[in-house]
Amino acid sequence: MKFIKNILSNLIRPKFRFIYTKKNGEQGIYIITNPTALKGSLKTTFSNVISRAGGDHNIGFRAKCLNRNGQVRSFYYKKIQDLHRVGLTEEVA
Repeated sequence: MKFIKNILSNLIRPKFRFIYTKKNGEQGIYIITNPTALKGSLKTTFSNVISRAGGDHNIGFRAKCLNRNGQVRSFYYKKIQDLHRVGLTEEVA
């Protein structure tokens, strides 16, 4: 039963795992759910004053981060090192 529940959860709310370089240079692994920015939506993207001055209004995105108790966190596109979709049968805590 738990196996089927896990598959349905991964189908309904796709999850992505990626390696991200933090501000201090360390790398961390993050698991996010259904990031609309990775699907092309501009609703959850962001920019800052410096990037807007250069004409770039899309330097990162916000997403719910599962390994941060579901809190929303911002990520810069250029700091993502490796991105994989979590498989249907994988269990993510």
